[in-house]
Amino acid sequence: MSSHTHKGISVLGILIAIMILAAMGGAMAVLVATNQETRNQQLYKDQSFASAQGGIEVVLGLIANGVNPCDPLSSNLLGDSFLGNSISVTRINNKIYVVGSKGGASTALSVTDPVPPSMGTLLTVDTSNAHDASNGAPPKKLIGITFQLQPGCGGPVTITSMIVTWSPNYDELIQQIKFDGGNVYSETGSGGAPSGDTIDIVDTTIADASVHTIDFIRWNSDIQNRLYTIQFNFGDGSNKIFTIDTQ
Repeated sequence: MSSHTHKGISVLGILIAIMILAAMGGAMAVLVATNQETRNQQLYKDQSFASAQGGIEVVLGLIANGVNPCDPLSSNLLGDSFLGNSISVTRINNKIYVVGSKGGASTALSVTDPVPPSMGTLLTVDTSNAHDASNGAPPKKLIGITFQLQPGCGGPVTITSMIVTWSPNYDELIQQIKFDGGNVYSETGSGGAPSGDTIDIVDTTIADASVHTIDFIRWNSDIQNRLYTIQFNFGDGSNKIFTIDTQ
């Protein structure tokens, strides 16, 4: 065999060895990168779990110190970066749910709510556009009252009855109440509910954050220039009282 043949075989062997080493190097780089990514994901998972646990402790501490049940409780916890680790908190159905997030990882934990918010604290009532016949409503009607669940408060809430009082009182009677286009109370003829009476309405459950409307409260005779006090009574025994002054 000539020297040229030996040289050709040697060069070929070197090329094959270089290719094998290059492939091994590339595989090693991929392996190292994959391992690093796996380690990062595990770290994020551990940190998100710690954030969720820490978030529960923070929320329980706030509740123990009398925080308003509808105040936002979601926040960023001080972590190992400027942005910290975020927690998302929901209070609903007598439970507290906390989701801790870090990077692309998240962990969800829950505990029993030690002081479940009453239904009366979960509902916001807006009377800013309420009016009777003295300021533009049809005769006999009080209109323009809206209500909705407070964001972050969960739900649902169920209104089971109402108490409506007005002053001065000239023995008018409430004969109809309508929520969101449907009757929740209706009396015909000469019947009706006097001022201060508990009105057993159709149970109305609010389970979303949409704005709901008291289309109107209608009396048996014209009513205007009064101080109205309205009380919602809820299924858990709590209540919500609000006033409207059109005098």
